[in-house]
Amino acid sequence: MSIPTNQVTRILLFDDDAMYCKVMEKTGEKLKIEVITCTDIDEFCLVAMGEDFDVALIDYNLEAFKGSNVAKVVEAKPTYLISNNSKIANDQSQWGPDVHGFFAKESGPESILTAASASAVAATKRKAA
Repeated sequence: MSIPTNQVTRILLFDDDAMYCKVMEKTGEKLKIEVITCTDIDEFCLVAMGEDFDVALIDYNLEAFKGSNVAKVVEAKPTYLISNNSKIANDQSQWGPDVHGFFAKESGPESILTAASASAVAATKRKAA
């Protein structure tokens, strides 16, 4: 799938914090990035298998799961862990093979969404080359 320059990037966000999801959705609207949010594993699996999205952001510290384990569901898409725990960024052994990188929540929603969108565009260009 290619992302034309005029097409909105679609980001799938899985975070069990509903307020954080709302903040990311509002920030996405401002940046013209569509953020599809999920707050539980069942919803995430349904959306991940049925929606067309460009990149996934998954909270590392989910209530019942580790985000790195959940990343297997979207293995064909660029997938990044997000967390308030910056130690995760320095210990890539915790990421798992299906994770492409890490964004610290403290860097802010705008920074995270902009970087994730850029990652999706770069992945599309690599596929097209």
